[in-house]
Amino acid sequence: MKKIGNPGVILHIGAGRGSDLKQYLTLDPKCIVFVEADLEFAKLLTDSYSNIPQLSVVNKVITSQGGEVSFHKFNLSDYNGIYPPGDKLFELYPGLKEKECVRQRSQKIVDFLESLGSLSDKSNYLIIDTPGEERAIINSIVNSKQIYEFEFVDIFCTREDFFNTGSHLKSISSLMSHACYELIGQASPYNNDRLVLHFNKNSLQIEYLDLKNRYQTKSDENSKYKHKVTQLKDQLDILNIDNEATKIKLENFQKENLIANKKINENNIKLDSLKKEKHDLETQLEKAEKEILILKQQIKELSNKNYDYERKLPLINKEFIKAEAQIELIKDIMISNKAF
Repeated sequence: MKKIGNPGVILHIGAGRGSDLKQYLTLDPKCIVFVEADLEFAKLLTDSYSNIPQLSVVNKVITSQGGEVSFHKFNLSDYNGIYPPGDKLFELYPGLKEKECVRQRSQKIVDFLESLGSLSDKSNYLIIDTPGEERAIINSIVNSKQIYEFEFVDIFCTREDFFNTGSHLKSISSLMSHACYELIGQASPYNNDRLVLHFNKNSLQIEYLDLKNRYQTKSDENSKYKHKVTQLKDQLDILNIDNEATKIKLENFQKENLIANKKINENNIKLDSLKKEKHDLETQLEKAEKEILILKQQIKELSNKNYDYERKLPLINKEFIKAEAQIELIKDIMISNKAF
């Protein structure tokens, strides 16, 4: 382990039997958290180091995705994990045997780190020893940016041909480099087939990339603003054209309005003339209605007279007939007198 000063929190995922505890204690950390998936090892750690107040032991399977997994236990505990071994591992360790396979509920690394809350402001130290799952876990905390809670990161890298999901050293180094962590050393503390990579956070590079990203963000925003200004200018040009067209329409409308007003005045004059004519006609109508009433009265009177006349007419006719008979008689008498 590289000397790193006084860390705030040392978090060791895959602590095993806790063989590194003495070294961790020499760093005088604020607290140490051992996470171990094997219940037997977790109990051993709890019982063996109960006298160390800054040590916490968590029995939990940590993975990148969470969910139920198969936890494989071997007679060589360095390779205990959620993946079955490949042929190369059996070739290297012919006596390797699986002791048992237990279905366990795992927790996502992102959720687990969130459950710890905000870590100390001091330089925190993360150790990852999860055979076959190391790169996936690193990728998760890089994407979530939780890795930046740790100043130092040690990764136990398993040969890629030991497990079907093994991680190539270059792949992990590239991922950490992209996250602005420098490789400050590597070692094989237990066996040559498991290499430990030591990384240190490059704060200056992170700050530089942050400034670069912010600059790029501002540049992108500026480009968007320029594009928007161009769009607004184009819209303004269109509005100006529309405005000119509207002015022409308004002028035409005003001309049409003048013509319409002139017609309205002419129509008003005609209307006044028609109103006067209507008034005269109404006066004449009123006079005619009065005359009609008089004529109706006269007709009524004539009708009454006619009725009397028609009632007296038969009598008059009789008298007339009588008169005619008397005239004829008188004529006859006169003729007779002349004859004599």
